[in-house]
Amino acid sequence: MTQAAIFPPPLRPGDCIAVVAPASSPQRDALERGIASLTDAGFRVKQYRDLCRPTGYLSGSDAERAAELNQALADPETNAVIAARGGYGLARILDRIDYGALVRSPKIIAGYSDLTALHAAVRLRTGLATFHAPHVVDWQGPESDGAGSIAHFLAATAGESESCVVRVDPNHPDATPALEACRGVARGPLVGGNLAVLCGLIGAPYDIDAAGAILFLEDCNEPPYRVDRMLAQLKLSGKLDAAAGFALGYFSNCLAGQGGSAADVLSDYLTPLGKPVLAGLPVGHALPNLTLPLGALCEIDPDRGRLEVLQRCVP
Repeated sequence: MTQAAIFPPPLRPGDCIAVVAPASSPQRDALERGIASLTDAGFRVKQYRDLCRPTGYLSGSDAERAAELNQALADPETNAVIAARGGYGLARILDRIDYGALVRSPKIIAGYSDLTALHAAVRLRTGLATFHAPHVVDWQGPESDGAGSIAHFLAATAGESESCVVRVDPNHPDATPALEACRGVARGPLVGGNLAVLCGLIGAPYDIDAAGAILFLEDCNEPPYRVDRMLAQLKLSGKLDAAAGFALGYFSNCLAGQGGSAADVLSDYLTPLGKPVLAGLPVGHALPNLTLPLGALCEIDPDRGRLEVLQRCVP
């Protein structure tokens, strides 16, 4: 079973946030608005290079991206490291990261999508809980559609109690429908993230440990046959059988095609297991994108439509 988590210090106004791009480059205007929103919220912001000068589909060479991330992790001034955006590229640098810097000085790590690889690696190498949370480009001001997501992130990383329950939103257009046969209550450490990224880690030394855990899954832009292929990989690797239960976020733009929908495929794999499945969490590649503390002990209750965090996520 996954080891008990270590939690980073809370994030408070006045703290310093390192903004990094360990995967793909953000659009400059979105990044600038995000940084302005961070500043308006009372945080100091540091960058270590120009994040908007891409090298193909990456934000820089492997050496540049790894050096930037390591600088942020080791920086004694920073309290949190938040990805500017996701995209692709973290798997290329997982073996270059200075995980010891986080052991010596734990700090908040936040992001989603491709950041799933970093969450998994940090958890395995350090035991530190991390935050599946909005990127900097999602910080677009108090009047934006993502304002609720940011407020929830700030509450979660400050340790406020109202962030401890995440309720499903079955009416959201990207919500995964409830699996009526998968009821009951399950409890365990929360692991997972983006389905495609998780599958890319299977067999690598950064693979997640799903034994006794609540396995969280989300994805976007994947046709049903690809969702099927990835779930088959999780099944054949033993992760679906090992998990105590499942929490499903958005499967955005995973359009139905010949053979059914992504929801149908999820049901095909998860219903026969007879384990609790909490579907419809407002988390992933749509708004709102609420924050989940990966590594924290959680409880899912499909009948009540909620995921409850049972541990204070920051000291």
